Amino acid sequence: MSEPANQTVSRQWDPIPGYWKLLCALAVLVGHNLVTLTAWQTDFPPWRWIYHAVQFFSPYHFFLFSGYLACSSLESPSVPLGKFMLSRALRIQILVVAAFAWALGIRLLATDGGAVGSLGTIWPLDVWDGPIDWRDALMHLSPFGFADHTKINYATWYLYQELRIILLFPIFRWILQRPSSFHRWMFLALLWGAASVLEYKFWSFFPLFRSSPLQSLAYGCYFFLGVLARQTTRSASFPTRLPWSLAWVVLGIGVGVSFFESFSIRFPLSNPPILLVPIAAGQFLVVTALCRLLPRIPAPSLLRRACDWSVGIYIVHPPLHVVATWWAVRTGNPWPLVPEILLSIAGGALFHHLVERPSNILLRRLK
Repeated sequence: MSEPANQTVSRQWDPIPGYWKLLCALAVLVGHNLVTLTAWQTDFPPWRWIYHAVQFFSPYHFFLFSGYLACSSLESPSVPLGKFMLSRALRIQILVVAAFAWALGIRLLATDGGAVGSLGTIWPLDVWDGPIDWRDALMHLSPFGFADHTKINYATWYLYQELRIILLFPIFRWILQRPSSFHRWMFLALLWGAASVLEYKFWSFFPLFRSSPLQSLAYGCYFFLGVLARQTTRSASFPTRLPWSLAWVVLGIGVGVSFFESFSIRFPLSNPPILLVPIAAGQFLVVTALCRLLPRIPAPSLLRRACDWSVGIYIVHPPLHVVATWWAVRTGNPWPLVPEILLSIAGGALFHHLVERPSNILLRRLK
């Protein structure tokens, strides 16, 4: 007896952004530990080689997939833009508050009331040097401030930029209403060019790490690239315009271009928006190629649930990483980093079930 159609469909899964988001979260988790090991055990070069390999799955993918997932709401005129912006801002703000509270709680428990001296020079021990500046800490909760996000939870810079990108949604909606894809790509290029020029002109006004609103404009372009990726791969002509054999070529080019950054092959300048261009181009090619090569693949239910933990893993692991690194350095043994990885995955699952999922349900009810 054949299975009902709905059951057959439920066992098929779009790998974009599913597996890819989970791979990115795990790669960032492992990559941060590799950075620590590279700084600590400088006479063991394989740590750096492995780091270069996993660096391909960078956190920049999260911006691309945010746009990929938000595409239908942004391009649909039936979705009120103001309500969509408010709903998204509330959802991300809940994650910001939870991430801040988690990291602050761990720091207060792991150190003497947060008033610590120098824990060490090995990253990320130095991010908790000195007492907590509460005014700076509270600035983490605002998308308009210039808080140093490395001092509490160094993963919150991503959420911080996601909040700022929401302010660009009216521009994105306007661009998506242009008559042709050529116009949309042209306006994306103009926005990216504006971010690069303004960053070059006014970089000295925003000295804090990743706090510049001009870099936020570049991350917004990354987000909009995800929107265009969704439109490209969902068009009716996509399979015929990208034959199977050509998709493998596109995938190889995308992987190669993305690895430029991993091996420090970059333009001879220090303009962050420009440096993002080859990474974004490579990742766009990878995503579009995979949408052609793996349009639908079977996925075990447990693995599908694990893919929902990606944001939680990314948010939960930094405070655990600091504590595990302190423990490893104090004992002279790197093995505490292993349970930190396992605890971060388990914590990401709990974060999804206790924070993300309930907040999404609540916001749907509020709508």
